[in-house]
Amino acid sequence: MSVDTGRTDSVFPRVEVPAAVRDCLKVPFVSVIIPVLDDPEGLRACLTALAAQTYPAGRFEVVIVDNGSGSPPSDVVAAHDFARLEIEPAPGSYAARNRGIEVARGEVLAFTDADCLPAPDWLERGIAALVAGAPGIVAGRIEAFPKTPGKPTPVELYDILYGYRQRFAVENNHSCFTANVLCPRSLIEDVGPFDATLLSGGDMEWSRRAHWRGYPVRYADDTLVRTPARGSLRALIRRTRRFAGGSRGLRRLREAGTPWLARPPSRWPVRREDLRLLFSYPQAPVSAKLLTMAVALLVRASFAFESARLRLGARPLR
Repeated sequence: MSVDTGRTDSVFPRVEVPAAVRDCLKVPFVSVIIPVLDDPEGLRACLTALAAQTYPAGRFEVVIVDNGSGSPPSDVVAAHDFARLEIEPAPGSYAARNRGIEVARGEVLAFTDADCLPAPDWLERGIAALVAGAPGIVAGRIEAFPKTPGKPTPVELYDILYGYRQRFAVENNHSCFTANVLCPRSLIEDVGPFDATLLSGGDMEWSRRAHWRGYPVRYADDTLVRTPARGSLRALIRRTRRFAGGSRGLRRLREAGTPWLARPPSRWPVRREDLRLLFSYPQAPVSAKLLTMAVALLVRASFAFESARLRLGARPLR
């Protein structure tokens, strides 16, 4: 018996799909993963920024991973129905991010930090950049800002100019900072999670590993995350010492024969950058820029000091 397959309306009547459902079918579900350690106020501001996203409601979740806070930010997370709290006792932000990856439900994973403020269209523009090219890593712009708009202190100005040079990292080193990154879950399933043995520099190792396996690392200037510039020299030097620990860990991996780290990371053109200070950030007076050069010298000295301390067998800072 022949069956007429030309008309099915009588069996399966046509139903108009609601616009909201159509929109959900067009966009991937995203998991935003945020490690946190003793920063409830920063996390509160970050979640408030994520609540204002233009990305379709219900198409993203936020996974907060507490990494040993004296008081886990349960109340802060509970105030947002799109967020949930996980605990990772192993020290290190990369261990925390790996925990977030394990429990995330998204087909796309986005990473930022608890002290960051994603722009309202952060996810929307990040996903657009992700689907515009071959599957890979999208690294968005990270913009530090001073406490007083237009009037940075010398320490803040240093952090604004040098703290988060995402474009430079992508274009010169095929690496990125996880304060603003999106990638398909399938990429992590292929290249593996972050190296949790590293307390700093794990984002560089992971992105270089992905590039080595053939995934592009692309910079997206319109995918913006803002973060307060470090305002104290003590905080800036502590971060620099953590970077020195990460550099030491990466060197050990390179010496062990890790292929994606075989080429030493590009040297940052520090002296050229010092001259660039005189022409950057026109709001700041020349006197502040000259003081920022002095801050740069202290930062380099602290990096050298910490590198020497680590060579003598000291443990890296967390």
